[in-house]
Amino acid sequence: MHFSIFDKEKFKNNYLKGVSIKDLSIQSGFSEESIRTMLRNQGIEIVSNEIPKERKKRYWRRRKN
Repeated sequence: MHFSIFDKEKFKNNYLKGVSIKDLSIQSGFSEESIRTMLRNQGIEIVSNEIPKERKKRYWRRRKN
């Protein structure tokens, strides 16, 4: 796929504002992989923007001697 300079800047700015790659793909019609590759080529690190799930706390019982 060929991205215009305008597209590259638009995707870069929106991604840095927090728009997910999936949403950018839906809005533009480009595949997620092509957008991901284009962002990497511009030196942008791809990270997950999902909220991490809270982990259950585990309490370990000590052995009685």
